[in-house]
Amino acid sequence: MANERKIKTRTYSVAVSTTPAKICPENPKRVAIYIIGSGAGPAYITHAQNVPYTDGYPVSSTVPLKNDTTTAELWAVMQSGTLTLYVMEDSEE
Repeated sequence: MANERKIKTRTYSVAVSTTPAKICPENPKRVAIYIIGSGAGPAYITHAQNVPYTDGYPVSSTVPLKNDTTTAELWAVMQSGTLTLYVMEDSEE
């Protein structure tokens, strides 16, 4: 079919600590992103490197983040400790 969208899924992990870590760059072709933590948490997802964790969205092994509208750059930071985030990002080819 000519109107079918081709979606490419990219999966990767990001180590997060008290120093902000970039999860993904801005991606205008992103159609969805799913982020889940592994280990003690939460990590806090923010839209910029200099945003305090208190303004972030908490993500852990029991509270994932699924978003099908943002194309923004995303960052993560911990209040204390470390955590691995697993990311699945769907983008149009």
